[in-house]
Amino acid sequence: MRVLIEASGGVASGFMIHALQQAGHEVIASDINGENAGSLLADDYIQMPLASDGTLWSFVIDALGQKRVDAVIPSLDDMLLGWDAHRVQLEAMGIVLVLSPKETLVVCLDKWLTYQFFIQHDIPTPKTSLMPEYALFKPRQGRGAKGIIYAPNKADRPIDMFGLLSQQYLEGEEYTIDILCDNAGDPVYIVPRCRQLVINGKAINAQIIYDEAMIEWVKLICRKLHFVGAINIQCFKLADGRILFTEINPRLASGMALSFAASGNWLVMMIDHQLDQKPIAQQPIQWGMKMYRQYCEVFSV
Repeated sequence: MRVLIEASGGVASGFMIHALQQAGHEVIASDINGENAGSLLADDYIQMPLASDGTLWSFVIDALGQKRVDAVIPSLDDMLLGWDAHRVQLEAMGIVLVLSPKETLVVCLDKWLTYQFFIQHDIPTPKTSLMPEYALFKPRQGRGAKGIIYAPNKADRPIDMFGLLSQQYLEGEEYTIDILCDNAGDPVYIVPRCRQLVINGKAINAQIIYDEAMIEWVKLICRKLHFVGAINIQCFKLADGRILFTEINPRLASGMALSFAASGNWLVMMIDHQLDQKPIAQQPIQWGMKMYRQYCEVFSV
């Protein structure tokens, strides 16, 4: 099977490519630049237009046909709603799209709507406002650490809040909870990992931690929103033991390499479940496993 992945120029894209290739699939990498490490590691490559390009989706659809793509696993926030908008067209082309439904994407891609979702369902979350009330400022749409401002002094806080929200600054252990859901939205795997070293929003060192409270909260979230495939949820565990949820990312994340290593190849499980309706078999999770990430060079002549 030929599988398209996004953002292959990212420094952590190699784990997705290797996971798919080890299962016997061909990987079609994609990004906006002409050549990158992922393009050299993958079996084929598509150079994408910018997300702002008016011809983006006509180009994408043509390229998927030319490259004989069988499945798409999106991972870029900016592209998720676009993939969903072309879901029916992709299905008509025989292409499997592993992605949660639009209603879920709309809530998760806007941090203000995510906050309202948490409040509506009594899920613990830090205080958040569309006014400059709190010390941490985030774009309503965005990923990682991009665009985040910490301004404990009121005089330093943004005046123009367009596209921003402010949030209570949290001190504690930062967790990402990796989740793999089947087509019915039921979570098969829930794997919390403590982000022990984070650089530019990416976990460099991490450890799988069993936390029953986190797992139960995630089960509740999955009952209230319908997820499909691999997603991740961000939270903090405070010194007093409280858990506060901050974000839901309805997509793969590079740090999931640790959860894969501790359980199984989720990419293959997702594809087999979507394409052949094979049940996702739960394998034992190796609690306590750690990840130490390093960069790996790829050379070309």
